[in-house]
Parts: sequence; C-alpha cells; structure tokens
Amino acid sequence: MSALQITVFASVILVSLELNICPESISTVSIVSRCPSNAMEWSSAARRKSCNDIGKVQTCTTKSDTFAYHCVLNKEATMLLELCAPVLFMNGYCARFSEVDKRIINDPRLDCTKFDPPCPSRFPSNESFKYQMCYKTAGENVEAHSRFDLQKNESTPIISIVLLAIFACISMILVIIVLLGYKIGWIHFNCPQRNEKDSRAQKNETNDEEEEANISSVELIKSVESTKGDGE
Repeated sequence: MSALQITVFASVILVSLELNICPESISTVSIVSRCPSNAMEWSSAARRKSCNDIGKVQTCTTKSDTFAYHCVLNKEATMLLELCAPVLFMNGYCARFSEVDKRIINDPRLDCTKFDPPCPSRFPSNESFKYQMCYKTAGENVEAHSRFDLQKNESTPIISIVLLAIFACISMILVIIVLLGYKIGWIHFNCPQRNEKDSRAQKNETNDEEEEANISSVELIKSVESTKGDGE
C-alpha cells in the first residue's frame, strides 16, 4: 500500500470518527414501543443488546467503551429505536438516530431544554432515558399520525357517497331536461318502427285509392257502353 493510499484511508477514518458516522450501528437498530425509564431498566436493556461485545470489534470509534446502548428517537421523531452507537454529547436537543447519516444527530427541532422538566444544555446521548419528555414527543407524533390515518380512512366512504349523490342529481336533471325539451318541441325522437308502420299504412291507402279509381273507371266504361246499346 502506497503512502498516498494510507493517507487517504487514515483521513477517511478520522473524518468518520469526527462525524460519529457508524455503518455498523445499522444492523443493531430495532424498533421498540418504549425506552428504559431509569438506570436499572437501561442496564437490563444494554445487557440484552450486548453493545459491549460489538464494541470490541467495531471500527466506528477508537474507544470501545463509548460504543454503547442507546434508546433514542428516529430522525423524524415518530418512532423509538434501540441500537448500539458511539456516544455523542447532545447540545440540549433530544437524541435522534439517522439511518441515512448512520449516526446519532443533534437536531434543533426538538429542544429539550424547553421541556418541563428540562434537560441540560449538554448530556451524553446514551443517557437519554433521564429525559422522558423526548420519548413522550415520539408517542404524540405516532398518535397524531394514527389519528390522521383514521380520519383519512373514515373520510373515504363519505367522499364516495357525496360523489354518488352528485352523479344521481346530474342524471335526474338531464332526464328532466330531455323530457321538457321533447314536450316543448326542442327535441325530436326518430322512431323507425313507427315511421315504417306509417309508410305501410300510407301505401295501403294509396293502393285502395287506386283500386277505387280503377273500379270507378270500369263502371263508367260499362255505363257508356250500356247507353250506346240502348240508343241503337
């Protein structure tokens, strides 16, 4: 390996350590319904997660003891996550883990120094269990999302009923317009069957008239011939 390659590799490692980027944390992430609420629960969860064992082989931090168990918010603050990650000092914000950035992040959108009780302006990310108001925020966000989904699902049948009612009204109005138009004379319907019957009747009537005319002509001729016979 050349000196340049070694320099580049070392630079990447140093930048990763500085930013607390840790791809190895991703495989340890799991979603939970609640986080530890005291030191005893935290210790029990940390033993179950076995972050210490992973810390001995990880390359995210040079100090294996700073690769610790965390229970924090996800980036959107809608879920609670358990994971192993390098400890980051929070600047008065609720600890979050970004799976995109692969690290614990300080996000000013959740300033826990304004909560009651407030968190300090500086605390290690693995001690988030001391500041339960951050976890409550996640619960409120999840509840808000659930209410929105429920309202959305409930509104769907209402929308369908309204659309059907509008369609029915439009159809009824069109029928009324057509009937009025036909009655007034604006609209005419072509009835092929009726026209055919009318033409047949007219044809029969014409034939009858022609037949009557022929009979009259024959009778007239007979009358003339009879008159001639009498004269002779």
